[in-house]
Amino acid sequence: MYRTFTKTLALVVLVATSFTACKKDKDEAVALTKENLAGTYKISAATLNGADFFQTWDACEKDDLYKLNSDLTYAREDAGTTCSNEESGTWSLPGNSKIVIYGDEYTVEKFDGKTLIVFATDSGITYKVTYSKQ
Repeated sequence: MYRTFTKTLALVVLVATSFTACKKDKDEAVALTKENLAGTYKISAATLNGADFFQTWDACEKDDLYKLNSDLTYAREDAGTTCSNEESGTWSLPGNSKIVIYGDEYTVEKFDGKTLIVFATDSGITYKVTYSKQ
């Protein structure tokens, strides 16, 4: 009987620790500051009124890198396959959920330190872009 009790106790402890040992990482929001946003990004998705249109882009557009600097300057680098001129300018954070890049204002839907999702609506058309930090 003692042996059965010991085996049962060991099994209970093993099962209990297996449920509490691992926790899933949550995508928690990160403060929208120039220091947190600074880094190099690549577009991983883009939609137009909810429809995927990133897949229609040329390969030379999909590999571009977007660098946001903490001094509020930015640069688009034509990485990999070249198809257009590189671009540079300034960016700003005019509010808690807004970012302005090259004069265009976007609403930040999500920023968790790794993924930045922004959108803008103009003339009834909503353009949404997902940037992945490199």
